[in-house]
Amino acid sequence: MAVINSPESGYAKERVKWEAQNSEMGVGLRPYVYRPFPTMIYLAGIPHGEVGAPRIVNQQIADDEDALNNMASRGWRTHPMDALKAYDEQKLEEAKLAANLEFEIAKGRISQNAAAEVRAAQAEVDGHMPGVPETPIRRRMKKAVEGGKKIDTLLRDKAAAKAAGA
Repeated sequence: MAVINSPESGYAKERVKWEAQNSEMGVGLRPYVYRPFPTMIYLAGIPHGEVGAPRIVNQQIADDEDALNNMASRGWRTHPMDALKAYDEQKLEEAKLAANLEFEIAKGRISQNAAAEVRAAQAEVDGHMPGVPETPIRRRMKKAVEGGKKIDTLLRDKAAAKAAGA
């Protein structure tokens, strides 16, 4: 059963004091106070395996400024249009870096082995590849043996002889 409260009742007068917006009880008396958090943040992109224009692919709530800054460093923005603009800017920068890499290969400023490595990495990626993942170079160390003794033994013997002679 519904309860009807007139705007002149004590309940309605007390409720108006706590309302920030206009309601059926009357004009709200509590002033509006902006609170920046929690806030909704957006991530733009093109979903994996799809084609077309970029759109908002994810949204999340940031509870405080630290969470907002953390997610902003990963491409999240507080407004959907800002997220789309940031995505477009990121893709433009990637295209410029990829074009620069192609220019360096065309001019012969990158060795044949490095160019082959770039081509192999590009074959694995859809779209622009702004850089090539570094291939770790493993240095091989040979343990030298001289007259049946390892080098570290020889160096220790030389150091001992030098100390004894000094």
